[in-house]
Amino acid sequence: MEILRIMYHCSTLTNNRRIFRKNIAFESSMSLLESGDIEFSSLLTITMTNIAQTETQCPFTCRQQVISHLHDVLKKSIKGTKLYDSDTLNIEVTKTLGFLALKKENATTIMEKGSVQLLLSLIKRGELAERDSAAFALLQLTRHDYEDHQESHFLAAQKSLVKVLKKDEKVSATLRHTIEQVLRKTEYNVNSNDVSAGEKICEYQSRCTRFMEENLKIGVLRKSDYDLCYCLTCHKSRSDDLYYERGDPPERYGIPVGWCRFGLQLPMRAEYLNAPDEWHRAYHGTREDSVLPILKTGDLLQPGDVTPTGDQLGERPGHLEEDNQIGLDTKQVFVTPSVKYAAREEYASPSKFHDKEDASVHKAQVAFQVYIQPDTYERGPETVGLKTQLDPEFNNQELEWSTKRRGVILLAGVLVKLELLKKGKANKKGFGPKKSKS
Repeated sequence: MEILRIMYHCSTLTNNRRIFRKNIAFESSMSLLESGDIEFSSLLTITMTNIAQTETQCPFTCRQQVISHLHDVLKKSIKGTKLYDSDTLNIEVTKTLGFLALKKENATTIMEKGSVQLLLSLIKRGELAERDSAAFALLQLTRHDYEDHQESHFLAAQKSLVKVLKKDEKVSATLRHTIEQVLRKTEYNVNSNDVSAGEKICEYQSRCTRFMEENLKIGVLRKSDYDLCYCLTCHKSRSDDLYYERGDPPERYGIPVGWCRFGLQLPMRAEYLNAPDEWHRAYHGTREDSVLPILKTGDLLQPGDVTPTGDQLGERPGHLEEDNQIGLDTKQVFVTPSVKYAAREEYASPSKFHDKEDASVHKAQVAFQVYIQPDTYERGPETVGLKTQLDPEFNNQELEWSTKRRGVILLAGVLVKLELLKKGKANKKGFGPKKSKS
């Protein structure tokens, strides 16, 4: 059991999962799932889910007793009693239920246990990453057809989910996207008056473009072929996932849902190094007034570096100071695979955007999407004092990627995110995509 506990803790880090996938065969591990010890089998199931979470099919039918135990573990954890030594237990159990739900037999058992109500409880009252993970598990359950008495669990959940969308101001773009997918799968009319659909694709992208042109002024540095809007409407229309793997070896990163990307001209060496295909994706939050100086420099600088204008960079407020207590070397460049972490206000400092088009006022944040060369950076923990897991896909202990090396990061795009603070006058031009002149 102690060896399994070590394996379980190691499996929470993405780099370890890749090693496990190469060296541990699922077939050999599945025989252990039949162990009479329910706690052992449950912990092994969670561990195997961590290792195989990028798979699109669950390769095994889980024992009903194990699913029942996982249900009870989650129920007790929500009430404050944790059976395993883990600060991210709710996330790990909901991830496991979501992975098991890829197989119809497992999903049926999960439905019979009434786990939908537990997932709803987390969606309504959990921490940010717990809500995302619970909603995704609920979405996985909607993949199958069930008996009428089981389908009733979804019908009962619809009103609660709609209420979350309407009245909960803390709903993230990711959570909203997943809930709307659940409602569609359960044949609820998401476009009804019960749910705010938000701005249409072209309006949001147009607004972000106006902000970019008026405030960032990146002009000829752009490569508009690589512009892409990640607002909810655009993201759903492309049927994109929330996380992808890129690079050689592949590394996972989050899609910047709720942001709009403006592509940048890559240097000539990017093609020679095959960076778009072989390098990893990451993000770097910054201030609005730092975007143009960074682009003119062509690289992310380290604290202590002197810019072309003669200014020396220092530590950002809210981040670790030079005499930090954990001994972190801050004279490095830091990026992250999680756009949620890059969007923290300690990094992507917010500003106000007064849109002249309709006199509306928006909170504006900016970040860079970058390519970073594999095997040139170290993984490390968050350094802003997070109390709970921020991103359901990444452990807080691996949110920061840092490097001292020069030339291993390429600026691929500028990301803009706008949130309405004050409504303006009605847009007489209307919303949505422009009609083609045919």
